Amino acid sequence: MTNLSSNSPTLNSSRFTWSDLITRLGPLIGLIFVLILFSILEPQKFLRLNNFELILRQTAVVGTAALGMTLVIISGGIDLSVGSAIALHTVVIALLLRCGVFPFGSAIGGIRETQEMLDFCAERGITSDVELIRIQQINDAFARLLKSDVKYRFVIDMDSLRK
Repeated sequence: MTNLSSNSPTLNSSRFTWSDLITRLGPLIGLIFVLILFSILEPQKFLRLNNFELILRQTAVVGTAALGMTLVIISGGIDLSVGSAIALHTVVIALLLRCGVFPFGSAIGGIRETQEMLDFCAERGITSDVELIRIQQINDAFARLLKSDVKYRFVIDMDSLRK
């Protein structure tokens, strides 16, 4: 049996305020406002099934990242690099599309397309900050990860597998 505190606001409570309602339903109210606004401004373009499908597809990436981040935060950690990685990849893909490079092959691991993307990034100075480790350092890297002593992503030097 759950004991409900008398301090929590309810609809029947005299302590219920409009600020509580706006705080709890703010994102939903904002979404409804934006839908109504764009439906009025561009009814021929906005109120289409294709447009809503595009919105759902674009928010799927953010939603997936948010689920992953929620699990990380619940487990007691925090990793803000997920959002920055998504932003970086989005910018790189936009630049590739603008230059006429089709990045689909890179997404599925095509060697030629991946090399094109890497060359494109190298020409424009787009880099990532990583810490290169030998395979023999993998346990130390994991221990550092557990202690939150990680500044950059770990990348394993594959040449160290041969040594």
